[in-house]
Amino acid sequence: MASEAKGPASYFPAIEKKYGRPIGEWLDIVRQRLLAKHMELVAMLKSEHGMVMATPTRSWRTRWLTRASNLAISLL
Repeated sequence: MASEAKGPASYFPAIEKKYGRPIGEWLDIVRQRLLAKHMELVAMLKSEHGMVMATPTRSWRTRWLTRASNLAISLL
């Protein structure tokens, strides 16, 4: 029996369904702008990709994408 995702990973299926891309692609998009500040990343995701960050939870998801991307880069 597969365990259910917890924490940020529990949002991945909804993000993938709503925006039509796997999380890996979103991480790649964020990685391309690693030097950008958080609000610059939020603005880019809104303007270029139509993401909606209207609630604190959604904003938290974007911060998590940024942090996850930074961690992935540091592990390379």
